[in-house]
Amino acid sequence: MILDASQAGARPVLTVRGCRACDNVDDGTSLGAFAGRVTLDSNWACGNGISRWGFSRALGSGHGFDLGTGGPHAVLRSAAWKNNGDGYTSTGRAGHELSGSSALRNAGDGFALRDAPARLRDNLALGNREQAVLGDGAVARGNTGNEPGWVGDVLREVDPAGAEGERRADGSLPATSFLVNTEDPRVGAPMAGAG
Repeated sequence: MILDASQAGARPVLTVRGCRACDNVDDGTSLGAFAGRVTLDSNWACGNGISRWGFSRALGSGHGFDLGTGGPHAVLRSAAWKNNGDGYTSTGRAGHELSGSSALRNAGDGFALRDAPARLRDNLALGNREQAVLGDGAVARGNTGNEPGWVGDVLREVDPAGAEGERRADGSLPATSFLVNTEDPRVGAPMAGAG
């Protein structure tokens, strides 16, 4: 899903909830230059940036969530796993907020906000190249990347099959224990299947 002002209109505030952006040749969700605040709430991005169709020339960066150059934006209760790029990244300098989200086994970094004075709180990152790469001015609290004792065996489920399965009858994302941790329910995406 690519979102920018030319496609979505120059709305001052936009909320995107309950979307699953998986198996795209480029990024899962890209906010481009969307200037208004976008809140991504309970969205999932997985398996992006991987050539499944032999389009090697068309491969993009493969990030789960690219917050782009606009903003600032917010990512809440979302999850990124097995993307070929970073789980969450930004090419801009806006003060994004990322809270209660998860990054697992991305080929790039879990949370890569090198140039943004981002605020990260209660996020889970495991098995990525680096769990978090943050720029000067970033504020990080209660994240697994800066707290001891967080390893892969704290997850209730590491198989994403349930999260990648069919939506529920009401159209919401499937409820799954994938990525849910056994240590602190405030940390990471709840994976409750928002729709």
